[in-house]
Amino acid sequence: MLLVAVGVSLIVLRLADSPDWKIRAAANAGPSGRLISMRFSEVDSLVVERDGFRLELQRVGTQWNLVQPVTTGADSTEVMRFLDLLERAPLLDRLPLHDIRRRNLAMADFGLAPSVGRVVLRGPLFRAEIAFGSSTPSGNEVYAAVDRAEEVVCVTDRRIFNAFPTSLEHWRDRTLLRKPSGKVTALEIRRPGVPFLKVVREGDLWQLVQPLSGRAATRAVGSAIEALQATRIERFIPADGETNGLVLASGVLRSRLVYYGLDNETAVQAQVWENGNPVGARIRFGREVDGSPGLVYALTPDDNSIVAVSNAVLRSLPAGIGAIRSRRLFDVSSAAVRWLTIQHADETVELNRHESGLSGLWLMKAPVQGEADGPTVEQTVAEFLALQAERLVDPDVNAAAITNEPLCRMEIAFADGSTQRVAVAQSVHETGCYDLTLPPVPMMFVVAASNMPPQIIGNVGVLELVNRTILALPAQTIRRITVKGPDRQESVERKGGDGDGQWVAGVGAADAEVLKTWATLLSRWRAESVVRLGAGAQDVAAFGMAEPWLELTVDVASDEALRRSVRVGRVAANGGRYVSVLGHDVIYLVSSNVVALLESRLTRK
Repeated sequence: MLLVAVGVSLIVLRLADSPDWKIRAAANAGPSGRLISMRFSEVDSLVVERDGFRLELQRVGTQWNLVQPVTTGADSTEVMRFLDLLERAPLLDRLPLHDIRRRNLAMADFGLAPSVGRVVLRGPLFRAEIAFGSSTPSGNEVYAAVDRAEEVVCVTDRRIFNAFPTSLEHWRDRTLLRKPSGKVTALEIRRPGVPFLKVVREGDLWQLVQPLSGRAATRAVGSAIEALQATRIERFIPADGETNGLVLASGVLRSRLVYYGLDNETAVQAQVWENGNPVGARIRFGREVDGSPGLVYALTPDDNSIVAVSNAVLRSLPAGIGAIRSRRLFDVSSAAVRWLTIQHADETVELNRHESGLSGLWLMKAPVQGEADGPTVEQTVAEFLALQAERLVDPDVNAAAITNEPLCRMEIAFADGSTQRVAVAQSVHETGCYDLTLPPVPMMFVVAASNMPPQIIGNVGVLELVNRTILALPAQTIRRITVKGPDRQESVERKGGDGDGQWVAGVGAADAEVLKTWATLLSRWRAESVVRLGAGAQDVAAFGMAEPWLELTVDVASDEALRRSVRVGRVAANGGRYVSVLGHDVIYLVSSNVVALLESRLTRK
């Protein structure tokens, strides 16, 4: 038998080295000079066998998946590298059937019956099978048969056969969570002993829907998804009863979950949904890998394998509401606000946007009625809605009981009909901050005091929301001005039918230049500040209105005669004076420059 084997080897060796063989091979190789002339761009199914180990793969889009012996993702880069190598496999030699028979050889003499390895390629309109046999005597090539029906033995580069996978892990995708083909639409994170978190995509934003509603932090959600998609499998954890990484009995895998901390009660779970996938992909993370502090056990999304991955991915998964909730309190702009109230211990402020809905037009309903300072209200509302928390405090029954009495309570109504209540208290969590709660959200937003609009906190700030306009009378409409004061009694009237009529004094002559300056003041007389709302009798005396320094009355021409009366009271600390308008419960402060103008007489002798 030994002599027979040696004889066959010598025949094959001479056959491979024969000059006639090389001439024949050159003639039969074809124009491509390749083992297989077809292109592999349309291959969508692949079977690879070697030494009894078999893998079957299918392509979906640009991704390859293993379907046998286990259903899981394949490393598409490695698969495409193998197909590219196979497509470019050179045809180095070719031995037709009549040459094989002439030398009394059979396919088994070339390791092709049965074959050492086999590749089956399928596409929409074709099927190709390549069998690989033993090595040539030189060891650098390998025998192959492209189509067994023709029984033609070919010779090609051995590197193609060396690229065959030898285990399941050789081509298995080491990405823990494959990047989805569609857009990620939802993310859920479950940790033992705490409420689970779930966010869903709404357009380009993320919305927290569990355990409470609110806007999620886009960066936190994006970082978690990117970390899950970027996590690589560092190691496949084998178990008794496995061959090439495949669990032969599903019960073996289930029994291992508790040991590795991957059961439902102890594992950290992340589930990702994408467009068109109602089930989603779920991953479980367990305890630290024995002897490898930087790794943790994980269960792959297909529930087929236990693997080891870097523990960095766990640090990227939000551990609580505070880590995933957006630090912004609101998701709307100031244009969406229709009215708001600010309730302090002894006063309630109510502001309504003007029915026209135009930006900057606001009315004050309480504590006094009239126009509000529109630009200031608009800026205050915008700054409040843009607040971001310095930190978020998770809902906790014990912590919630330790709070300060609210400095104020607010209610805001929006254009969509919804309302939101807000309580503002001095913070018990951070110095120099306020604690804001927005029921029914059981979370506390800790906001820096420097970011809080001062108009909301305390009565002094609220005064800035009041319209500081004392009078706004178009100059051409003014018909009569009367001034009374200590040692002063003046009255002037415009004669004529239009705004350019001549001023006439009751006593003496009207000073046209002074009256022009007064008309400019009366057309837009704004106070330096508002010092009191809802002024009562006590305030009238305190600010010098009972015996005013000056009392000014202005008559205006219109369909019906209108009259405005203004009282100027005592001197303020800044050299200005306090002012009130008859019929309004507001006390203003005017500057010393305005006082100097009011001192100028309207008439001369």
